[in-house]
Amino acid sequence: MLTLDQIDPLVGEVAATTLASGVVDRIFSEPTIDSRGHEALRITIVIEDDALPKISGDAALETLVGVHRKLQEAGEERLPIVGYATHEDLVEGGDPQP
Repeated sequence: MLTLDQIDPLVGEVAATTLASGVVDRIFSEPTIDSRGHEALRITIVIEDDALPKISGDAALETLVGVHRKLQEAGEERLPIVGYATHEDLVEGGDPQP
């Protein structure tokens, strides 16, 4: 299993190649449990507040597939559950580091 400090840069590499330039602000991940009770990773890609129109469905799908593939290649066995959030979403959700 990879550490969270190892996961975030790998996800960043994928996001940088699949999403429009200047869209991604940061990435953070945390351990979680999937719907079957197995260990998983909740990965949040934080995008700029005005970036949503710049992300196509194809780009979002390519990012999801790329993250899964990249983490598997690096030896990560936990399922990545990838989501997107804007700074505004994080503030509304009570994140202390929006």
